[in-house]
Amino acid sequence: FAIEPNPRFIMLGEDHREALATLVYAIDQQEGWALLLGEAGVGKTTLIIALLRELKDRVMAAVITNPRLDALDFFNVMALELGMEGPFRSKGQFLIALQQMIRRCRQEGKTLLLVIDEAHSLTPQMLEELRLLGNLDDSSPRVLNIFLVGQPELLQNLRQPEAKGLLQRLRRHYILKPLDAGETAAYVRHRLQAAGGNPDIFDQEALDAVYAITKGTPRLVNSLCDDAMLLAFTHDTKHINNSLIMEAAENDFTLNWPPA
Repeated sequence: FAIEPNPRFIMLGEDHREALATLVYAIDQQEGWALLLGEAGVGKTTLIIALLRELKDRVMAAVITNPRLDALDFFNVMALELGMEGPFRSKGQFLIALQQMIRRCRQEGKTLLLVIDEAHSLTPQMLEELRLLGNLDDSSPRVLNIFLVGQPELLQNLRQPEAKGLLQRLRRHYILKPLDAGETAAYVRHRLQAAGGNPDIFDQEALDAVYAITKGTPRLVNSLCDDAMLLAFTHDTKHINNSLIMEAAENDFTLNWPPA
């Protein structure tokens, strides 16, 4: 139940599968832009991993996980991810090289995908830089596709007057929701089984408690289940019940349990 995403343990709920289908469709149609929103810990980064696994060799992908950079540093990170020769000393040099790459990819039938995780941390200046970057490829279908992935405040940033030009381009979008109660139980069992363990060590009351406390947010589910398993070890038991879940929740400051 590690907090960091791991491809080995991916299990997508119905909402996650719909979000994945939306992003794959955007690539298939080469629409140029897509937006994925979701609260912290809901599984956005895991979905990116699933997307790249689904697309495999259909795209040349660059994933930027720390986008709070100035324009030139951002473009150099992108160039490194795409295997372009660099680093570039100026933004103009990068744009010329990228435009040449776009032309080659169009001739060869290839697609470029830039995924920006944590996009809610982009500055207004970088949002405008991205809009202009998208303008490099003004043909249809688009070779260069840019996916913005972030928390809901990203939408507030995009609704600012200086970003409306970019917002109007984001016709394909999805708001990712947490797992429901049944999916949360299946998620816990799946991770236990994938790790080679017994998928039934959490009884149904314990699984119900996990959902009640975490509201189906995968990152919080991982944290709570990991704490509960550690408690079970210290209590010398291989069975996790409701009382162990409650004890683990009360000792985990990230869960704010019990609620005020």
